[in-house]
Amino acid sequence: MKTKACFILVSLLIALSFGGSGPCFGAEGWSETYKVGTIAPKGIAWALQMDRIVFPEVAKATDGNLVIKVYWGGVMGDDEAIIKKMRIGQLHGAGMSGYGCTLAIPEMAVMQLPFLFNNWQEVDYVKEKMAPIFDEIARDHDYMVIAYIDQDFDVFFSSKYDMTKVEDFAQAKIISWSGALEGEVLQAIGAHPIPVSMTEAPTSIRQGIGDTIIAPKAWAVGTQLYSILKYVSPLNIRYSPAVMLLTWEAYEQMPQDYRDRFMAVRPKIMRDFCLAAREDNEKCLNALLEYGIKQREMSPEEKAKLESMAHTVWEDQAGQQYPAELLEQIQDHLEEFRSNK
Repeated sequence: MKTKACFILVSLLIALSFGGSGPCFGAEGWSETYKVGTIAPKGIAWALQMDRIVFPEVAKATDGNLVIKVYWGGVMGDDEAIIKKMRIGQLHGAGMSGYGCTLAIPEMAVMQLPFLFNNWQEVDYVKEKMAPIFDEIARDHDYMVIAYIDQDFDVFFSSKYDMTKVEDFAQAKIISWSGALEGEVLQAIGAHPIPVSMTEAPTSIRQGIGDTIIAPKAWAVGTQLYSILKYVSPLNIRYSPAVMLLTWEAYEQMPQDYRDRFMAVRPKIMRDFCLAAREDNEKCLNALLEYGIKQREMSPEEKAKLESMAHTVWEDQAGQQYPAELLEQIQDHLEEFRSNK
C-alpha cells in the first residue's frame, strides 16, 4: 500500500524508510517513493498508531511530498533479512523489534540489561539523555534513528511453571529468540535456553520444544498462544528498546528543510507513540488475564536472589556486547533521576 506522507516510524514492530536517486538540498519540486519493511502485521496496535500518530506529523513535515510503500507482516523477511535488504538498497528503512534493534545497532544491547530499569519514567529519562549518543553510534553504522520506541518490559510466559521461584528457571525449557545477551542472562539465572529464530518461537512453544519464553505482552496475543500458555510473571526483568531506522544515505537525500522539520517534532512523536503503545500492551495483558492466564508474583526474597544472579551479566558483557562507558553513562543518569525523585 502506498501512503503519501513522509513516514518515519514503525514498532516492535513497524518500519519506515526513505530513498532517492541522489542528494536533494531544497524542497521545491522534490518528491520521492520510500520503501519500508517490517515484521509487524498491518492490523496490530503499533501499525494503528502509525496511522494515528506518525503519518499526520510526517505529512506536515514533508508537505506530503513523500510516497511511502510499507511491506508489512514480514513480507520482506525477518529483522535480519530486512537489514540485509537495507544494506543493498532494496529497502531504505525499517521498524525493528528489540532483537532487530540490537542487530542494527549492537551497542543498544546495553538497554536490555536485566533489572536495569524499574519503570517507564526511568526509561524515558535515559532515552532522552542518551539519544544524542545513540544517534552518533547509529550514524557509525550508517543509520539514522527516526524514533526510539519500545518493544515492552518483556515478561515470562509459561505453559508449565508459574516462574515464582529461582528453581523454575532451571527446570523450564526456555525458548530464546532475542539474541546473544538474552542467552547470557538466561544462563546467569540458571536456565538452559533453547535458541530459535524469531519466526520459529511460536511453533516451538506449540510443539512442546519449549514451555517458557520471555516476550512482550502483545506477542502472546498476536501469536494466539493464549490457549497454550498458563502463566505470566509480571516481573520486569528486561526492558526491550525498539527503533525506527533509515539508512543514512536515504536520510541525506531528503531536503534539509524536511529533515529539520521532522527533528523538531521527533520528541513529540516518540512520546505520543510510546504512551499509546504501552497502553496497548497493558490492554493485551488484561485480555490474557481475562482469557484465563494466571499472573503470579515472585516473593521479594526470590526476586532479590534472581536479581543478584542476573546482575553478573552487567560486568561480564561490558566490552563485549556494549562499551563499558555506555553502561556507566546510563547508570549516572539513573542515579541522577532517582536522587531527584
